[in-house]
Amino acid sequence: MSLISQIGTDIISGLTSTYLKSLSSDAIQTFSSDQIKALTSLQIGYFTSDQVGVLTSDQLRAVDAADIVSLGTDQIKAIAGNKIAILRSDQIAGLNNVQLGAFSSDQIRSLTSDQIRVLETRDVIGLKTDQINKLTTDQISKFTTAQFAALNAEQIASISSDAVAKLTSDQIVNLNSLQFAGLKTEQIRALTTDQIKVMESRDIFALTTDQISKLTSDQVKSLTTDQIANLRSTQILAISTDNISKLRTDQIVALT
Repeated sequence: MSLISQIGTDIISGLTSTYLKSLSSDAIQTFSSDQIKALTSLQIGYFTSDQVGVLTSDQLRAVDAADIVSLGTDQIKAIAGNKIAILRSDQIAGLNNVQLGAFSSDQIRSLTSDQIRVLETRDVIGLKTDQINKLTTDQISKFTTAQFAALNAEQIASISSDAVAKLTSDQIVNLNSLQFAGLKTEQIRALTTDQIKVMESRDIFALTTDQISKLTSDQVKSLTTDQIANLRSTQILAISTDNISKLRTDQIVALT
């Protein structure tokens, strides 16, 4: 029987930082879930990144949500992606934007749909563009409308084209003009005709002439008459001759 297993939960809060930091990986893994729960925030923070890296899934899930914030960025980075995926939703919600900003590509891609949805808006805002780019199509589609609307233009521009094509109608509607204006060519061309149709007229109006010129013929044909009527003259001139020739009659009428 290990020495650790004999320590009662009533006295575990007395373990010093020196003692905790001296424990081997094997010793760390002998902590029971109840003992982990009994550790204070300060004690959780005393663990080295190597020690955090060897914590089992059960041990990580036993950490109180309020104590998660005591983990430094190096400790956060030490948690394997497959262990990130098993963290409780309240633990994920307890992470701050600095901790989330330290997530590696593997950790980011390991977040489950339920975990994505509990991220606070201020933490989503803190995600780096390279982290946003590593999110899967399914993860992006699970963002709440509030989370998605909070992303800045640079973050939106970092979303993969495949993920853009899978955005829900609610997500598209909740994008603002600045976010649309920041979309890159490949993102613009990835928009489906159904997504184009739900764009508000003011967002169509905000598209740059370069973005308008990159629309495919199917995308241009999907524009509603209200959207067409609100195009600026410079935007109309940016539509290719080939795409103009394929406009429906009601679209042509809306142009005049």
